[in-house]
Amino acid sequence: MDTDGSLTVDWYEWRKYFLFKPARNIEEIAHYWSRFTAQSLETKNVKIINHLIEMIKEGGVISLWRGNCANVLKLAPETAVKVWPYEQVNMHCL
Repeated sequence: MDTDGSLTVDWYEWRKYFLFKPARNIEEIAHYWSRFTAQSLETKNVKIINHLIEMIKEGGVISLWRGNCANVLKLAPETAVKVWPYEQVNMHCL
């Protein structure tokens, strides 16, 4: 079913597999879907943990917040613009 060898099954691989090998019942579909979903989740968790460990080795714990300042500077004015009208309506209506 995994045609590209990525150890994950995306929608197109799953659809192609069942187009050429139709399932006889819903239990067969659920069996393949649950098996491959569980494997891909395990693989993703391992990759995330490995990347976190690599980041900590490279730049210490502070490297986990690299780039956060730009996000804060971007979100502060946006949040203010969203909250200000809400506060104005509450002040005038209540």
